Amino acid sequence: MLPWWKRLIYSFLSVLFGGGVVGVAASSLDAILNSGAHVDLVRLLISTCIFVIASLSGWLVAIPIVLLVRDYSGWRLWLWGTVGICVGPSVIFGFILYGHLTDPSSAISFDGISGFLLYATLVSALTTCAYLFLASRENTGTVR
Repeated sequence: MLPWWKRLIYSFLSVLFGGGVVGVAASSLDAILNSGAHVDLVRLLISTCIFVIASLSGWLVAIPIVLLVRDYSGWRLWLWGTVGICVGPSVIFGFILYGHLTDPSSAISFDGISGFLLYATLVSALTTCAYLFLASRENTGTVR
């Protein structure tokens, strides 16, 4: 069993990894599609930082799950993997719903949200896979 502080560190490192990878991929894709395959290092760094900072809201939502769940063996790995992947899109839907309920005429709406959901799902999937890889490896001493 992993101590609680190690689970928190692994989850935080996983968020940095997931947000960083998706930030680099999004910035690179934007550079290829819009500016003729020229990747600007400053844009790449800013995009990565924005994705990592935005990913921290999902990490805050996932902290209770990380602290409560201790066993990732067998079917539990798939169950918690599915729950982890759903955290990012749930946070995006929560922000949209909050914006719509507080001010229906606000700029936050369901129109054009597919890009946000795609990025949130990608970050959640990478973060969850990295965390479960680290946690199950530490629990069993090897990778399954």
